Parts: sequence; C-alpha cells; structure tokens
Amino acid sequence: MVVLEFCISFFRSLKYNFVISTLFLISIVIALLSTNEVVLAGSAATLLALLLVTYARVFFSIFRPRNLFQIYTKIFSTWRTHVETQGKLDEGIRTLPVAALSEDQRKKWTSSLEGTVLFNRAALFAGKRLRNYQNSFVNFGSSLLITLSLLIGTAICFGFINLALYKMDPTLFAIQKEQSLFIFMYYSFKTLFLTSINELVPVATLSQLTSIIENIFFFLLATILASLVFSVKTQRYSNELNAAISRIEGEGREIERFIQVEYNIGTI
Repeated sequence: MVVLEFCISFFRSLKYNFVISTLFLISIVIALLSTNEVVLAGSAATLLALLLVTYARVFFSIFRPRNLFQIYTKIFSTWRTHVETQGKLDEGIRTLPVAALSEDQRKKWTSSLEGTVLFNRAALFAGKRLRNYQNSFVNFGSSLLITLSLLIGTAICFGFINLALYKMDPTLFAIQKEQSLFIFMYYSFKTLFLTSINELVPVATLSQLTSIIENIFFFLLATILASLVFSVKTQRYSNELNAAISRIEGEGREIERFIQVEYNIGTI
C-alpha cells in the first residue's frame, strides 16, 4: 500500500521532482566550484527557496486527500456505474422467477449477477484492506521517513548555503580549522539542533541571520513530527472507542434476542 502510494505520488509529481532535483544539483555544484559572488548568492538563494517550496508542499499534503485514496474512490465509483448499467435486467426477466426463465434469459440473468457479485466482493475486499491500512502503523512509518528525509535534506541544504556565504565573504564566519565541506555540514547539523561548534562561528549579520532561519526550520520539523504523533494518538483513541462502542452495542443486541425468545416478543 505504501509502495503504491509512493509510486503514484512520484509519477504524478514527476515534472516537479525533476525540476527540484535539477535546481538542487546545479546549486550545490555552484556552491562547491564557483568563486563568483553573484553566482554564489544565487545558489544560496535557490537552495533556500527549494527548502521553502518543499516544506510548503509537505504542509499542504497534510490537508490534501491522498492520491491513492482518490484513485480508489474514482475507480470504484466508475466501476459501480458500469456494473449497474450492464447488470440492469429487462423488465421481462426481472419480474419472473428464475425457474420460469428461458435458456437465453437465464444466461443473461447469470451473467448480470456474476458481474454485480464480483464488484460487491471487490469493493468489500478493498474496503477491508484500506481499514487494515488505517489501523496499522505503516502510514506513520512512511510519514516518519519523510520527516527524517526532510531533516537530512534541510541540514545538507544549509551546509551548502553556509559554504556559499563563506566563499562570498570569509569574514562572515570565524573559522578555526581549514575550510572544508565536512566542517560546514557538521556546523549545519549542529545549528539545526540548536547547538553550536567552536570550529565555525557566525560573526556577521548575514551568517547569524542564516543560522536563525535554520533554527526556524527545526521548529517546523518539530511541528510536523508533533502532528504525526498527535495523529497516531487520535487514531488509536478512535479505534479503542469504536471497539468499545461495538462491544456495548453487541451486548444490547444479545439482550434484545434474549427478550424476544424469553418473552415471545417479535420486536422491541
């Protein structure tokens, strides 16, 4: 189910994924190789813009129906309309008992019934699979994986952003070791988790502002993770409540049958 959802989302966003990936690769290559200040500034701005767009899509996806569920609904709605059209019996067949049907009428009756029963079983099977998916933690696991990917991607992007800023103006940072890609990635991961390192310190307004922006992304990630945890707790509460309601209603139906048998009452 998760793999199918991923494949559907990937191919529906193929153009977007291609553009984002291309811009990301071009930006990090520029940050690594270029020495032109204007080009480096454009690289840093592009990486920050890509992060903002990615986070906006993630937040939007929280309130948007899943692609897989939309496809399931559309398929079964279209299929049901087709089955009802094909399975509609002629007035002469529908009003007669099965034993009174001719050979051709019986074939028509059997064929129509098979199609409608097949749809009925397929819909019930799909509904059961979706309910099992709803009650499992697979959905939470996939969302957690997306959050982890966002975390790593954010740290990497800011690592290259800070590298581009340093190559634009080395006085933006106080660096105690030889400049390397690793030290900027290490600094970026530390900054994302609201900590700092002595080897690389932002000392100018622009580098300090970039550090603050990265801290803001940490809180955005924390918000996404908190929403996932809240969603799981809400789902578990809903499942437990539905189970309790079903058991209580079952007890009521049992005593209703007891009254009907014991007191010879048809309905209550």
